[in-house]
Amino acid sequence: MLVFGAVTLHMISRTDEPGAARLDVLLFASGVGCLAASLCWFFVVALQRSLIWSLIMVIPLVNTLALPLFARAYWSQGARAPTLLAMVGIAGELVGSLRLMLSSGPQLV
Repeated sequence: MLVFGAVTLHMISRTDEPGAARLDVLLFASGVGCLAASLCWFFVVALQRSLIWSLIMVIPLVNTLALPLFARAYWSQGARAPTLLAMVGIAGELVGSLRLMLSSGPQLV
């Protein structure tokens, strides 16, 4: 919960522009927060399973490729909840990003 809150707050402060729709900024920021919390949760589950999986989870880009394999292998052993959280985060980020990009308001950098 701390990771989700901290990342969401940080992303809101980084992407909030005057004139931007608050819902769009919140969707985007909470999507990023869900992904960060999911990655931390995957790391904890991987640490309980083996040291190799936990090391893979901390390597950027490699963890993105390994997460689907890990989630499928350990679905019934603790990987279900972080997988669903990541899916919700991706959906929120996608909707928020599309709404921000398609709005006629100011462009975020």
